[in-house]
Amino acid sequence: MAHPVGLLYSLSSRIYYQLTRATSFIERLVYEMREASATPAVMERTGALISMIVTFRVLGVACLWLSGYS
Repeated sequence: MAHPVGLLYSLSSRIYYQLTRATSFIERLVYEMREASATPAVMERTGALISMIVTFRVLGVACLWLSGYS
């Protein structure tokens, strides 16, 4: 049976990796949307995507913090 600390480290590092990939994808999407016309719908979507980036970054920091205590 795996040690709980090792399992926590493994899980948090995998989650961090997935969050990094998702953040990178969203950043590229926002970059591609820069040439779209500035309609209210586009601005709303851009704001939502930026909020997701911030949320994923905060969760990534939490994952790194958990990894440090493992």
